[in-house]
Amino acid sequence: MFAAIALLAPAGAFPQAGNPELKQEIDKIDAYAANPDRKFAAAAAIAGHLKIHRNRLALLSRQTGQSYGRLFQSQLEQAGYPPEEILLQARLLNTAIQRSLSETGDRPDAPSSVAPVLYLSTSVDHNSAGTFYTAAPQIGVESRNGVLTLTVPFYRNSGVLSSSGGIGDLLANGHLFGNIGDFQIGGGILLGVPTGNRSLGLSAGKVTFDGVAQLAWQPGKVRVFVSPGFANSVFNNVVYQRPYISDGNAAHLTSGIEFQAHRRIVIGAGGFALRPLGAQSVISRVSAEPAPTNQPAQPQPTQGPPPGPGKRVGPKNRPPNEPPVFEQGTIAEVSAQDLRDHGASVWSYVRLHPALTLHLAVARSVPFRLTTARVGLGFNVARLLPRARH
Repeated sequence: MFAAIALLAPAGAFPQAGNPELKQEIDKIDAYAANPDRKFAAAAAIAGHLKIHRNRLALLSRQTGQSYGRLFQSQLEQAGYPPEEILLQARLLNTAIQRSLSETGDRPDAPSSVAPVLYLSTSVDHNSAGTFYTAAPQIGVESRNGVLTLTVPFYRNSGVLSSSGGIGDLLANGHLFGNIGDFQIGGGILLGVPTGNRSLGLSAGKVTFDGVAQLAWQPGKVRVFVSPGFANSVFNNVVYQRPYISDGNAAHLTSGIEFQAHRRIVIGAGGFALRPLGAQSVISRVSAEPAPTNQPAQPQPTQGPPPGPGKRVGPKNRPPNEPPVFEQGTIAEVSAQDLRDHGASVWSYVRLHPALTLHLAVARSVPFRLTTARVGLGFNVARLLPRARH
């Protein structure tokens, strides 16, 4: 009777009692697969090891009623692998899962409550208006579903017309996120306290906020995302580091697609749009001259009436020889039309080391006729600290 049941049962349904080491490795695989935040990495590694699609792996698990770890063992047994080889393959698989989690910023041996954030982001943005250097140290805490950080950035603006530098606004960032199947949802708010010098183009001179939401879909190595937001100041919070700071409300949207080209390389492309609302003030980062007083021009016989005081031509219709609004004075009052922006960007993240990431990006602003190239390095100092263990 027992022999008949054993023949009908799927291979691997009864783990080998004489091999506790194999059982330990299989239990470790199951622990990864049972964790909602690590299930994707575990499933991808198992499917890759067995050379089947991840959807096929999920289907087999439902059909047989086996856990991912037991299914991995049974598939190798059906292929004729001896017990010692299955143990070796299970160890290799667990190593691959741990490496995948480590490269995505997850620590398999870190506590699931909170962990410190110690990060330094540096970047150089260059376009025809100037070169902009940023060093932004961050300190805070993070968990599997959220992060809270404080940042005091340092900026150096090297424009065609002027140069300046110093600390920017103190920034507090709170963000929550989670997964629902292959979908990722999140949202957060960035608050700025005016600690920078407004006249040098380092601050909007007021308390600022930027609220964003994000929805992403990641069925495999491809990730598609869309992120709408609303802010009362625009600086470097919409794709590229701008040569100005705007003091005024604005809605913005970014979207794109990313591809995991290599376990250490992500490449992406997308678009962005910025729609200011109401009157705007422009604090230039590249001009040292006061904005000229707008005087009505005398109509010419072949011209229509002048635009009138306070009116400007929007960037879309700006004549080629007219300087953009951020080069017309240190602080200028403009309309929402003057600051409308949209364009496209491409980027890549290269993980040089678990604690060091290289960021390359190019963004094109159509209305401002600006092409901005960025090179940045991110230093995850927390990854160099001794890891807390359970």
